[in-house]
Amino acid sequence: MYVYSENDQLHMKSASLDADGIIYKSKLEPYTGANFRAFVDNDYIDITFIPEVIGGKSTYIRNRSFVGTRVENPETAVGVKNGQRPSTSLAKLLLNRLN
Repeated sequence: MYVYSENDQLHMKSASLDADGIIYKSKLEPYTGANFRAFVDNDYIDITFIPEVIGGKSTYIRNRSFVGTRVENPETAVGVKNGQRPSTSLAKLLLNRLN
């Protein structure tokens, strides 16, 4: 999952969701504080951004089904090599949560 800011709003892209044909909205909807909602596969999931240090940049992203960490270069993320998808699909994790 790639989270980015555009026009002062957070958005996400997911190669795993795209590859698996799962429909989602790129815009994350603010909910409360550091909590956002993502619309994935006709349902909303809650996402929380957590800084390593109070008041710092968000280092972690979590949901009941997954935890992620910030990487400055997406190409260096664990499981990503030569443009390949990670071995554990985020889409499958999200679907497990939704089912």
